[in-house]
Amino acid sequence: KVNVREPRIVGTPFSSNPATPSNPEAFLVAWGAEVNQYEHASVGTIDLNISITRTDDNGETFAPVVQLDEIDLNATPDSGAFESQLVLNPQGDRVFAVWQEVDRITGLTDTVFRRGTSCTADFNADGSLDFFDFSAFIDAYSTANPAADLDNNGLFDFFDMTIFVNAFAAGCP
Repeated sequence: KVNVREPRIVGTPFSSNPATPSNPEAFLVAWGAEVNQYEHASVGTIDLNISITRTDDNGETFAPVVQLDEIDLNATPDSGAFESQLVLNPQGDRVFAVWQEVDRITGLTDTVFRRGTSCTADFNADGSLDFFDFSAFIDAYSTANPAADLDNNGLFDFFDMTIFVNAFAAGCP
């Protein structure tokens, strides 16, 4: 059974700088997903991922959901991503995320930081759609980087390419 864990709504911070005005209609919706284990099995939950989407029109429309971290199908119970902190920039088009997760190999807790957009097509997270996004996606795809598995099925196939090309053609909010 998959459950949503720690859902959050994060608004944009106030900005008094005219060069970076706040967008009060922008906010981020984020959540974690976990597999619940049965209590009689004596194991805890397995954290799957942290997902985000955003709106810049007060919730009328939302950008496609983006995964902030990789799904670790080999995770041990109670050792996945936890305690995420999310911040939007004043315009609401960039997200900064930090969380902790246990490294499966060393067993140590690592702090993970991601910066980016909630736009699938802005693959290199620089705020613009261009050749460099295609290049970054192809590099990730050709090296089987989990970031290029856009349908999260564990395969790198035509469907991932199609999702990226369609997202690029649609543009970013």
